[in-house]
Amino acid sequence: MERNAELSAMYPDAVGNIVHVDLADGRRITRRVDYPLGNAKNRLKDSAVEGKFLALVERIIGRAERKRLPSLFGNWMKPKRGCADAGHENDE
Repeated sequence: MERNAELSAMYPDAVGNIVHVDLADGRRITRRVDYPLGNAKNRLKDSAVEGKFLALVERIIGRAERKRLPSLFGNWMKPKRGCADAGHENDE
């Protein structure tokens, strides 16, 4: 791991990272992300947040109980009218 002056200068507006993966055949794959998923400038879709929540909660309550949650809560992930974050569009 090494510090990158360009990415450091962008902080706190951006929380960038560069990852290099060296493959066995000698190729190197490099990707840069300035705004990781979940950042206000690179939002997760509602379906991704819901999926992550359900996957994490399944570890605690088990698969059978996790499968019951959507029916217990209905449209719990849908934004409500007057939400402070009205500019965020739902992906469904």
